[in-house]
Amino acid sequence: MTSTTYSAGSPARLPVASSRDTARTTLRLLARHRLRLAGTVLVLLAATASALAVPALLGTMVDAVAEGRPWSGLLRPAGAIVAATGTGVALGRWGQLLLARTAQDTLAGLREDVFATAVAQPSSVLEQAGSGDLVSRVAGDAEAVNTVIGKVLPATVSALFTIALTLIGIGVIDLRFALAVL
Repeated sequence: MTSTTYSAGSPARLPVASSRDTARTTLRLLARHRLRLAGTVLVLLAATASALAVPALLGTMVDAVAEGRPWSGLLRPAGAIVAATGTGVALGRWGQLLLARTAQDTLAGLREDVFATAVAQPSSVLEQAGSGDLVSRVAGDAEAVNTVIGKVLPATVSALFTIALTLIGIGVIDLRFALAVL
């Protein structure tokens, strides 16, 4: 945390953590949930892979129609599309719930650390800063983090996994295509 200086005419401000301290604390808090976090990553990767199977299955159907195969030959890929879509949706939802739960538990640990740090401060520092400084930091920051955890983080992680697996899939087809996409 950074130090705080007090001047005669202005209220004191509580210390503010540096970006490095914030990152270190976040990683320490996330490390408490590393098994759940690893499971979450696997579930979200499986969801993304399921969703990305749909275009390949559609390609199979297009090839079957182009080759003049009977319509009955389309039932299996159509069923696989339904299964892949359902699996992708279910795993995606489960992964988002796991991610939100992990992030919420991490946020709870952060709140506990904030209050432990606040209680450890001399009462004169808290009185000089005013009760509003501590309350507004915890409440305002918690609301902002909740928004990120609930909406932004799941969408970002899902998009990153989709991009990564798409690049891998394109690279499997032909490495030159993957390089062109980059």
